[in-house]
Amino acid sequence: MNAIILADFGRKIRPLTDGCPKSMLKIANLPLLDYTFAQLKHYGLNDIAFVSAVKNEKAFSYVSAYKGLNCRFYDDAAYGGASEAIQAANRGKEDIVVAINCDSVNDINLQGMIYTHADSGAKVTMAVVPQKAEEFKEAVLLDENNFVYAFSHRFGVYSAKTFSDAGVYVINKSTLNRFKKGLTYESMREFLSECVLNRTLKAFVHNGSYCAIEDAEGYFNANFYLKDGGFFPEVPSYEKESVASATFGGSLVSTGAVTVGGFRDCIVGKGARIASCALISDCVVMDDTLVTGKHSYAVIGPNFVENIACPMNKTEFNPFYYDNLLQTGI
Repeated sequence: MNAIILADFGRKIRPLTDGCPKSMLKIANLPLLDYTFAQLKHYGLNDIAFVSAVKNEKAFSYVSAYKGLNCRFYDDAAYGGASEAIQAANRGKEDIVVAINCDSVNDINLQGMIYTHADSGAKVTMAVVPQKAEEFKEAVLLDENNFVYAFSHRFGVYSAKTFSDAGVYVINKSTLNRFKKGLTYESMREFLSECVLNRTLKAFVHNGSYCAIEDAEGYFNANFYLKDGGFFPEVPSYEKESVASATFGGSLVSTGAVTVGGFRDCIVGKGARIASCALISDCVVMDDTLVTGKHSYAVIGPNFVENIACPMNKTEFNPFYYDNLLQTGI
């Protein structure tokens, strides 16, 4: 079965993406792409068009090492003109294609979505998640049969029955013909609006795990969400040793990191260095980052620190306990 992965550069979460595109951001020391491809492979979606808003040789090279997947690359892509990817998706035998935005980690049941779509008579089935009270930027409203009757990306009133677009779609291939000249954000929104009016946009309500990576806080949460592993078996790869990690106390530490200073409950990336003067707790340390100060609840990059609000139920940092046992003299 065919699938399309849409990946943008991630400018909205800069400076986290200053050094790499969003699809290659490390989530619990594995590229975000790993989780998306693992999900597709788990549900038998092995014929994949990977399209990127910018030329992304690093991601293309990494994905090429996956085993058991047939993946084609297009660098003209997400919301910028994916006509070649659409044509490739249309060549498959099945009547539908799965499209997924590479901007979240989730355990959405793609098989369940496909079954729901096949039985609904809809042109598109959209995965939706319950909207959180603090999220006012968008809303998807459903009728009693879970067809979308309204959606907006500028919705200002919260309701317990309001949902958010999860960025995963099942689409009839016949509807892809309208995008042969290219897929843009505006053309996709226009098409979905038409589907709402024609009652052909079905919703698949997902009440399971879902974490959007839209800002530094979302990135931070996704890392700790997946600290103990992803939802699906990892995609076999020829390059897994390059992103290997080990659990060290309560932390997840890349085998390529150097940890001399004190740290607790952290995720430490490849090539990162925690200096002897450092003292950090509940932090995500990105690849190739030197840490020298004292930080708690932060994303620490090569040249920035993004502080995250401390959860109310977390205890204060105890300077006498580190995951690095060398600091306690043991």
